[in-house]
Amino acid sequence: FYKYKDCVYQYTSNVSENIITIYAALLDQPGVLSRLLGELYQVGANILTINQNIPVDSVAPVSISVSLEGLTVSREELFTTLRQLEGVVEVRRISGQ
Repeated sequence: FYKYKDCVYQYTSNVSENIITIYAALLDQPGVLSRLLGELYQVGANILTINQNIPVDSVAPVSISVSLEGLTVSREELFTTLRQLEGVVEVRRISGQ
């Protein structure tokens, strides 16, 4: 089961097909996370969770779970675009298909 907003849903493979978790290493500078989230919005990804840790050596690790159900580009294009954003050190998929 998983909770989303005010409901609890049974976890099924149909749900998990469109949910991925992205790891990003971001420079500790104003606006970097905002640019990343803005790009996810622009391509139709629905952000489910965000976890950001304290920066170490001026790089902050962030994990973001997103639903790709409304994605308007391919997953490869999404990751290519995210990697090219200013202040993004690394981006990779850590779970999901």
